[in-house]
Amino acid sequence: KSQIELILETGGVLLQSEKAISRLSSAFSEAVGSGGPKDRATAKVAQVCLEIQYEAIDLCGVDRTHGVQALNGVQARFGGDRELLAKMASFAQQCERSVASATVPRAARAMEEVRQAALGARQRAIERSDAEERQRKGQAALVAKGGLSKGQVLAFFAENQRLLDLPETRERYARVASRSPDSLATLNAVMVEDQRSVFPRTLGVTRKVGRAALEALPATFGADDEVEGAVKDFAENCARVWLAAARQEEVSSEAQQTVPTPKPKGQENPKRKPKEKPKGQRKLQASGEMARAQIVNFLDGCLYMYMLPETRAQLRELYLAQGGGDSGHKAAARESVKLQTDLLEALGVKAQFGISCLNRLGQTHGSDQEVVGKMQHFQARAQQAVVECRLSDAEVVAAREAGAQEARDRQAKQAAAVARMRRVEETVLLLSAAEKEAHKSKMAKKWATLTKLPPQSR
Repeated sequence: KSQIELILETGGVLLQSEKAISRLSSAFSEAVGSGGPKDRATAKVAQVCLEIQYEAIDLCGVDRTHGVQALNGVQARFGGDRELLAKMASFAQQCERSVASATVPRAARAMEEVRQAALGARQRAIERSDAEERQRKGQAALVAKGGLSKGQVLAFFAENQRLLDLPETRERYARVASRSPDSLATLNAVMVEDQRSVFPRTLGVTRKVGRAALEALPATFGADDEVEGAVKDFAENCARVWLAAARQEEVSSEAQQTVPTPKPKGQENPKRKPKEKPKGQRKLQASGEMARAQIVNFLDGCLYMYMLPETRAQLRELYLAQGGGDSGHKAAARESVKLQTDLLEALGVKAQFGISCLNRLGQTHGSDQEVVGKMQHFQARAQQAVVECRLSDAEVVAAREAGAQEARDRQAKQAAAVARMRRVEETVLLLSAAEKEAHKSKMAKKWATLTKLPPQSR
C-alpha cells in the first residue's frame, strides 16, 4: 500500500511540473500542426501522460509492468480502503485534467488557471474560517483525513433535509433566484455552499474530506439501501426547493404531495377566463433569442420536475381519469407539455417564443456540448415520464431497475474495453524498437488479408 501511495504522489508531482506541462502541450501542438484530427492529437497527449506515469513508477524503484499490474489491482486488493481508493480517484482526475488542459488554447487555459486559483484561494479561506470558528467555540479541531462512516453520511443528509425545510432557507433562496436569469446559477452555488457547511459544523470534518466522501459514495455504499434512499430523498427535496425558488412559489410539506384532481374525459382543457396579471409581475420575453443561462435553467428545471414523484403521480392520475389507453396517454402528454410551458413562463419567457427558440437549439447552440447534452437528457426524460404514466408504481420500479442494470452492464463492458485498450497501449510502450518491427512484420499478412475483405466482413 505504501508503495502504491508513493507512486500516486510521485505521479502527481511529475504531472504538475513545468516540464510535464510543456511535454503535454508540445505533443498536442505537434499533432495538430501536422494536420491530424483533434481526437488523434488528444490521444497523443494521453500517451505522453501515460509515459509520465511510467516514469513515476521508475522513480519509485518498481518495475513498470509490475507497477501497472499493482495499480490495476488496487480495487481487488484494497476495496475496503476508502482513503486509498480516494487517492486513486484523485490521481485519475488529475491525469484527465492534465490531458484536457493540454488540448485547449493557451489563452483559455490561462483563464481557467486564474479561475481555479481564485476558487482554491476561496476554498482555503473558507477552511481557515471553519477552523477558527471551532477554535473560538472551544471545539475539537476538524478531522482532515479519512472518509465518513455510514452514520456520518446519513447525518449529513438528515441535517441538510432539516435546513431545506426551514422557511427562512426557502425565503433566502427565493430572494437569490429573483434577481435575474443568471441568478439561478448563483442559487445553485448558494445551495451547494449551504450543504457543504454541514461537514465542519455538524460532522466535525473538513469540507475537503466531506466532498471526497460524497464523490466516493457509489464505491463505498453503492449496495446500501438506506444510504441510497437518503440520497434519493435529498435529491428530490433539493429539486422541489430549486423549482419553488425559480417559480417564486411557497412550498409546504403538504403541497409537496398534493396532486391536482384530474378533470373528466373531454374536459381536460375547459375555456377559462384569462388570469389577471399580478401587480409587479415581470414582462415575458417574446423576441430576440433566449440566453444560454435561460436555456440551461429551463432544461435543469424540467429534469428536476420529472425527478419528483408528485409529477409522476399527476400524470398517472390524469391518464387513469381519461380511461387509460391512447386517450389517457394523449392527455398525459398534453399535461407534460403544459408543465414545461408553465415553467418557461415562470422563468420569464413566453411559451410559444421559448418553444421556437428550443426548436432552433441545434442552430444556435449546436457546438455547446453541455447544452446539447442537457437537451438530449431532457427529451429522453420527458418521453420516459409519459410512457411511465401507463405503468403502476411497482411496474415503474421494475422497469427502472432493469434500465439501471442494463446501464451498469453497458458501463462494465465499456470499462472492460477501456482496460483492454490500456493494456495494449502499455504493452506497446514497453516494447523495444526491434520488437515493434517484429510485431509489424508478423501482422503484415493478417493486415493484407483484412484489407481485401468487404467492410462488413472486415
